[in-house]
Amino acid sequence: MAEYSEEVSKLLESGAKSYAAKEYEEAVNHYGEACQVYSSDNEGKESPELLFLYGKALFQVAVSKNGIFGGNPDEAAALASNKEEKTEDASNRMFQFSEEVPLAEEEDDDEEEENQKEIEAKQQEESANDDDKEEDKDEEEKEEEQSDFEIAWEILDLARSLYEQSLPETPLDKIPGDAENSKDPIVVTKIKLSDIHDLLGEISLETENFKQASEDFQSLLKIREELFPFESNLISEAHYKLSLALEFNFADEESKKKAIEHL
Repeated sequence: MAEYSEEVSKLLESGAKSYAAKEYEEAVNHYGEACQVYSSDNEGKESPELLFLYGKALFQVAVSKNGIFGGNPDEAAALASNKEEKTEDASNRMFQFSEEVPLAEEEDDDEEEENQKEIEAKQQEESANDDDKEEDKDEEEKEEEQSDFEIAWEILDLARSLYEQSLPETPLDKIPGDAENSKDPIVVTKIKLSDIHDLLGEISLETENFKQASEDFQSLLKIREELFPFESNLISEAHYKLSLALEFNFADEESKKKAIEHL
């Protein structure tokens, strides 16, 4: 790990504690501030390591807000309860309306049918309004989730670019014996790059950008093949993720065939 100022180090420590406690929004605040302080202290330069930590925490925040993977069950229950209350209120209002305007026994069938239609139309209108409000809220939440994912992707992509600039263009001569515990700066940087491509691919999957996910997981696989032996679980995992992204990349007609090759 690079050497940082005392202020940045304290922010990193706080960020790590928050992240470990799954308090991801707090971690984002600490890591984001660490990036700002570092940049201010170093004439605008960015630290790819700090950006990676910041982007990783942002990704977790985005996932935690995603209704599929990290939705809050209490919030879901509250929404369901509110919807039931609205339905009950609408039913009560309809019942009260019926009491206030009782139909006389002598009214003919046509008038009774007309009143019933008016009641049903009013009920449908209220229900439609409630549904519209729920849809608007869902759309706002979706946009917020997309925004979180996009910010995380941009931060991580910047970290990727900075790491790549520090690497020589030639690949490693041979697979290191124990890459994960290596002290070789090139190996260490490549491992960090593989972690970044892994997260970039995950973000692209979440946002259904399968073409980009395919590219990120392809890069992940390429780097891991330089670092780990063929039988490594990390290689198998990279193949699986790449096949998943390719399978859903409908824009490429050859994508499904390519996906099969990685299974």
